[in-house]
Amino acid sequence: MNKISHDFIYNYIKKQEIDATLNEYINLLNNFIFSKTNYENITKSEEATIFENRNSYIIPDKEIYDEKALNNYKQLLINIMNNDIFEAGEIPESEIYFSTLINILGRNEALEILMSVYLDNFRNSHIILGILHIISHFKYEYMYPQGQIIALGSLQHHNISVKEFAIKAFENWGNKEAINILRGLSCDAKWLQEYVDEVIVELEKEVDDVLSC
Repeated sequence: MNKISHDFIYNYIKKQEIDATLNEYINLLNNFIFSKTNYENITKSEEATIFENRNSYIIPDKEIYDEKALNNYKQLLINIMNNDIFEAGEIPESEIYFSTLINILGRNEALEILMSVYLDNFRNSHIILGILHIISHFKYEYMYPQGQIIALGSLQHHNISVKEFAIKAFENWGNKEAINILRGLSCDAKWLQEYVDEVIVELEKEVDDVLSC
């Protein structure tokens, strides 16, 4: 097992002065994680720093589908989210890492990890915001059904920002099924209810435009 921090991997790649697109970065991260050569190139001083990092994790160097490995992938996702800042228009590291998990494990396994993180951290508003941020940037069909379950559950969250992000996910997906879901939603905050009503009108217009084509 190789113990490496995600920050080290990210900084290592950055130090190579690579001007990469998102997909290229995902591939670079994927290749680095499972590259014994890159690990052996780490200096002893860097390795000592890595081992002292509280957010370090175990990277499996043999089987990527065993239970320990999957738990490691899950814990890393949580660690990255804890350090992420979620802003509109910005791609957080956790979203890049989740895309990496899809490449490594496949869609179904990656979504199961995301759902597990969601269930285990439901009261952690920051983590839930991160998950909603991720799922809202994928197509509705690709996230089905885990993404919709996560968004639906988040509409009942105690944190108003989480509720807003859940509505945002349905808005981004632009799927007509969201109309009935949002119609049944009643928000105490006037501004949030107004946002719900705006999204409903927008989605209805999109459906009408499709039908009229």
